[in-house]
Amino acid sequence: MATSQLFGWRRKAIKSGAVTPQRDAGRLGFVEVSQAASSTVEICLGDVVIRAGADVGQDDLARIARSARHDPGQRAGVCRQPSGRF
Repeated sequence: MATSQLFGWRRKAIKSGAVTPQRDAGRLGFVEVSQAASSTVEICLGDVVIRAGADVGQDDLARIARSARHDPGQRAGVCRQPSGRF
């Protein structure tokens, strides 16, 4: 993200009244930032679609793929899963 983009959004938000700047805000401090898993991989095995987050391990993903590919009953259950993570 470019700095100009951030300040542009801030300027528009203040102008629209969505936010109000705090004149008496104290000093800025440090905030702990942790990376959230946002990447998703989608694997299509015939009529089966497996969606998994980046935090799913390789072994777990391989086990799910083998199960979905080889077991027709399990495959039907996998297809009915909502778009979520395993």
